Amino acid sequence: GATRADSVLAGVNYVCQNRDSESTEDIMVLVHDAARAMTALSDIEQLIDRVSTAPENGGLLAVPVQDTLKRAQGPTVQATVNRENLWQAQTPQYFRAHDLLDALTSNHNAIVAGEITDEACAMEQTGRKPLLVESQYPNFKITRPNDILLAEALLGTHKKRSDKESANHKCTDDKSDRGE
Repeated sequence: GATRADSVLAGVNYVCQNRDSESTEDIMVLVHDAARAMTALSDIEQLIDRVSTAPENGGLLAVPVQDTLKRAQGPTVQATVNRENLWQAQTPQYFRAHDLLDALTSNHNAIVAGEITDEACAMEQTGRKPLLVESQYPNFKITRPNDILLAEALLGTHKKRSDKESANHKCTDDKSDRGE
């Protein structure tokens, strides 16, 4: 679709309409933003595992807000926002397909107006309370040039660490092969 919301709606609609079985009641879908290119598999697995205990509400990866937040009017600070109980929503977000389809279609106008910016918010509008699952690894959006530099630095560090761990593992394997 032309927007993220259009693409998600089309995808979820396709899943719901193209099932072999009669019911889409238990089909779950993960919605992921491609700008979050560094999402760890372990975080996705944790999201799926945690949501499986309460699939009717779904859930999303998120992190507690760490920075001090300011409410502004133009370039001027109007107030400092209390960050207690505030989380930064991320993707993937994980919901029952038919519930998400209902939420997206019933909130279409608010989505188009930019009042609803993610699937969790659409679900909240239907009375659901999605589960927040804390992301353990960097899962930031790569949307600005500096984000690419940060991602490259993290990936370079990860590759060096992985190469070193592989070399250490090989040395350990070699020693065990020789009975050391």
